[in-house]
Amino acid sequence: MKSPIVYTVIGDPVPLARPRISGTARLVYDSQKVLKHSVLNQLLGQRGDNPLITGPCHLDVVFYLRIPKLSVSKMQALEGKYHVYKPDTDNLVKFILDVCCMQDFDDNQGILLKDDCIVSSITAKKLYSVTPRTVFTITEL
Repeated sequence: MKSPIVYTVIGDPVPLARPRISGTARLVYDSQKVLKHSVLNQLLGQRGDNPLITGPCHLDVVFYLRIPKLSVSKMQALEGKYHVYKPDTDNLVKFILDVCCMQDFDDNQGILLKDDCIVSSITAKKLYSVTPRTVFTITEL
């Protein structure tokens, strides 16, 4: 088993938006295309020489969501506590998987993962933080 690979996406965690269908030709519009490419660039900078993962793997992800503007003492009390409001955890995970599986223009394969179907198990949680970010670890099984 290879060692786990840790990635960090700086900024507010983003849930995957539902695809939009426009016009009579039924064209699917991805409203998050620019955002996905921005996150992708962050991940490519961290990938280094790690190879594309093609076999079964485990995804462990922690979403650190922004603490609402409160008094300093209340903000400090929320740091690290579980976040139980929207966005939904499953939609946050779907966004990360979408970006990890975005295709490289050269060889038509995913950037970090060959396909999201190779993710055999997932652990995810949402926590409050003054520094919003997403930290995820991919472990080959």
